[in-house]
Amino acid sequence: MPRCTPSSCRPRPRTTEPARPRPWPGSRALDAEDAAAGLYDLAVALGAKLRLADIGLRASDLDRAADLAAENPYPNPTPLTRERIRALLDDAFHGRRPAS
Repeated sequence: MPRCTPSSCRPRPRTTEPARPRPWPGSRALDAEDAAAGLYDLAVALGAKLRLADIGLRASDLDRAADLAAENPYPNPTPLTRERIRALLDDAFHGRRPAS
């Protein structure tokens, strides 16, 4: 196991910048720039249901789902707000391809 040296064991500086996505290991296999887009394209190719509406979620449920997600946060490298969650749910409800 490598030992720490004074330069390698320094704490990393804290930043308020949103985390940058790491390269996704499956990106070459699915020919996608990121995981969300690659998995979406795979689902399209397989004929899977792509819209939350197709699995029973109603448009009237989106606000409550966003509220629940915002009230129960989990560690995430990019800060999440209720508005961002609601936009994500709206995209998923309509089956929009995730943006890279």
